[in-house]
Amino acid sequence: MSICGNFDLSFPMFFADSNGLNIYEDIARKCGLNIRDTKIIADKYKIE
Repeated sequence: MSICGNFDLSFPMFFADSNGLNIYEDIARKCGLNIRDTKIIADKYKIE
């Protein structure tokens, strides 16, 4: 996971796989955080 900056009180987050995203979404909902947008982008490069 990687968290980048503060753009309009938004925190873009990047996950290596969908499992990390699912874990974060579960934690965020339990903590009352608002997830405004989720984008899934196909991997162009394999993470080593």
